[in-house]
Amino acid sequence: MRIADLEGPFYHGTTRPFKTGFLLRPQRDGYAQGDAYMDANEKKLHAAMEKAVDSFRPPDAVSRFKAVFMISGHGKPLDQVLKEIDWAGGYLDFVYEVEPMAHITKCNLSWYTVASEQAYVDSDTLNMESLEHCARNYWSAAPGPRTLYEYLTPSAIIRKLVHQE
Repeated sequence: MRIADLEGPFYHGTTRPFKTGFLLRPQRDGYAQGDAYMDANEKKLHAAMEKAVDSFRPPDAVSRFKAVFMISGHGKPLDQVLKEIDWAGGYLDFVYEVEPMAHITKCNLSWYTVASEQAYVDSDTLNMESLEHCARNYWSAAPGPRTLYEYLTPSAIIRKLVHQE
């Protein structure tokens, strides 16, 4: 069975309204590129960490730089899905049920969080040993300190709006 059959439905939160049937694709200015609230130095450090995490990505995994990010709603009420989107750093302005149109990579976001907390020896030097450990666990979806799975896919179709703030 496919991961979509086992762990769907999937949800995506955004600040933008979309019509049913719209094809979501990764953003050039998306999360992996650094958020608008970051200053220039924070964006530089964020980009270095993202690049390092991506360097440990298995060959068959979807890159965070080329991903639409989703949360699984399998067996969960909508309020739990909304909490998980928020915890994952997603937006709650418009939350859609989406259908992945390609390969899905399941990752444990808690390891990414640990990596970001331990990423730097100082303001300019990455802690590569810690980063590698966390990145490998992130990509393999290994159980972690606070397990929260996120799902990456190259594209997804909007199926329906399920929440709007």
